[in-house]
Amino acid sequence: MTSIPKSAALYSCTIALREGQEIAVANAAKYGSGDDGRAALYGQFVHDLHKRIPKSDRERIRFHAGNTEGWQRILAATPVIAGLLFIGVPLAFLLYFRELEILWCC
Repeated sequence: MTSIPKSAALYSCTIALREGQEIAVANAAKYGSGDDGRAALYGQFVHDLHKRIPKSDRERIRFHAGNTEGWQRILAATPVIAGLLFIGVPLAFLLYFRELEILWCC
């Protein structure tokens, strides 16, 4: 699930078939943002899909929710890297050169 300002939540799932093909299902509108009008239909689809999967097959099927662990690490590291670039580097220059003008150059 993701959110775009002034937009409904975006829900999506990907169904991977044995042959390697994938089917993507979402409540997205024309330009990719969430659509409240489609959210109920999407929820019903996912509910019906899960109901139709035989219990004997559920153990061999993988269900994922949210971000992968690697993507979550990248998302957590991004603000740290941005902070170092936009705050740490200028402060380091300020401490090294000891002149405020160094911050306004360019």
